[in-house]
Formats: sequence, structure tokens, C-alpha cells
Amino acid sequence: HPDQIVMTFDTGRTFRHELSADYKSTRASMPDELRQQMARIRQLVEAFDIPIREVKGFEADDVIGSLATRAAAEGYRVRVIT
Repeated sequence: HPDQIVMTFDTGRTFRHELSADYKSTRASMPDELRQQMARIRQLVEAFDIPIREVKGFEADDVIGSLATRAAAEGYRVRVIT
């Protein structure tokens, strides 16, 4: 029963892509079935009035880590669900 919830999304290229042309070059692409669902997922998150946090140049995982660290430092019990 969470008291707070936030959603993050990737915004595209990150600073890591600028540091290394090979960043994620061996990772498989997102499956088309999932890619097609991303707009619908965003619509649902917005419909439920869940805050969305995105930071240009950073992956969603980076944003999650920063938010979780800050919340824990402020005394929140944090659970990350991906």
C-alpha cells in the first residue's frame, strides 16, 4: 500500500551514448510488441494521475535511482518496481 508513486520513462539518447559509441550496442532492441504499447502505458499512467519524471539525457533507471536515494534519505521506505 504505497503512500507515493512516480513513473519514469526513457527520453532517448543519454550522456552514456555520448561517452561511448558502443553503449548498448550488444543489447537487443525493445520488442515491437512492447514498443507499440508504450503510448498506451503513458496514457494509463496519466489517466491515473501518476506523476511522470523524465530527464533529458538520462535513462529512466538513472532517474529512478536518484528519486529512490533522495526519498530514502528523507525517511521514506522505498520499493522500486520495474
